[in-house]
Amino acid sequence: MRLILIIILIILVNKTHGQIPSDSLLKNSFNQTIESYFKQIDSTTNYKDIFIICKLDYSTLIKTVTGRPIVYISDSSMLTQKLRPKRKHYYRNIYTISHKNFNNSSDTIDIDISKFIFLPKGQDFQICGGIGTYISSLPNGRLIFDRKNNSWTYLTNQQMRQQCHNKLKE
Repeated sequence: MRLILIIILIILVNKTHGQIPSDSLLKNSFNQTIESYFKQIDSTTNYKDIFIICKLDYSTLIKTVTGRPIVYISDSSMLTQKLRPKRKHYYRNIYTISHKNFNNSSDTIDIDISKFIFLPKGQDFQICGGIGTYISSLPNGRLIFDRKNNSWTYLTNQQMRQQCHNKLKE
């Protein structure tokens, strides 16, 4: 009886442990998501730098994309006056990148990038809304755990849209 209990515990521990992505896998997926996102959008900002608020340790995340440097900010409280648009009619885009389990599932992790627009308002600036991808119900990136192969697969937003399109054709 004791042996059966030990075997069941070992199996359960191995199954749940395999569903937790490593930090390096998560950061690699963040890099793929950032690259894919900024390559597909037409940036209409007057600034060269891309500012991204990120809760992860961003030391191993990519530093440039499409020839533009990325400045990571660990906390939204770090948005200081220097990030404020300098000219009257300019604005600055600030992005956030985050991840969460899809529908509280342990085998699907969505990675989402949202954009906030900072507008000048007198000597201060204001947030003019956030634009996320959940409007379209698809995240910018997704990690899916394959139980059969005991591995994680990464999908870009374009790949997910293509899969939806293919299912509609069937």
